[in-house]
Amino acid sequence: MPKAVPQTKTDISYSRSTIKECEKYVRSMQKKLDKAVANNDKKKIRRFTYLLLNRSRAVRILAIHRVTIQNEGKHTPGVDGIRIKRGNSAVVKAHNSKVRESLLMEAHITRKPSPIRRSYIRKPDGKLRPLGIITLQDRVIHDMVRMAIEPITEFYANDSSYGFRPKRSCHDAIEHLFNKLSKRTSKRWIIEGDIQGCFD
Repeated sequence: MPKAVPQTKTDISYSRSTIKECEKYVRSMQKKLDKAVANNDKKKIRRFTYLLLNRSRAVRILAIHRVTIQNEGKHTPGVDGIRIKRGNSAVVKAHNSKVRESLLMEAHITRKPSPIRRSYIRKPDGKLRPLGIITLQDRVIHDMVRMAIEPITEFYANDSSYGFRPKRSCHDAIEHLFNKLSKRTSKRWIIEGDIQGCFD
């Protein structure tokens, strides 16, 4: 564990230096996991995923930082009503600090997930699109799992896949398509597919 990663619940500041140290530690662990996957070393794969999911305080701090500070949905509560409040007053800051402290104490992947709050937003065609809103605690655990399994999924992912991938964007996909389609011998057909109700 890096020196700058706080060890007690009272000294969590989520400062830039703390987050950078956590990111550095997690990246080093992910690189080790990536190497283990490349070597098909199942023992090390199990070991590093276990350490990231169950033992790493840095992973928990990073997940909480992303869910409660970076994420735009931090103000939207799940079924438990817990959310990050807007504003800079002392009362709001105290509330948000208490929420983060609680998330840190309860961030365990063995925790049973809470029910999902159902909400609806209106689409341009007038139909309602259902949304499933999970609790902040479950979002933290999801992000912890993402950090632990991302080196594995990225190793096996197809090079032509760009959706929801780290360090890949729509512009990368457009560049890929341009390179594939700009030659005289290139294919002339593009098929766009959308599975109806895929996320219902």
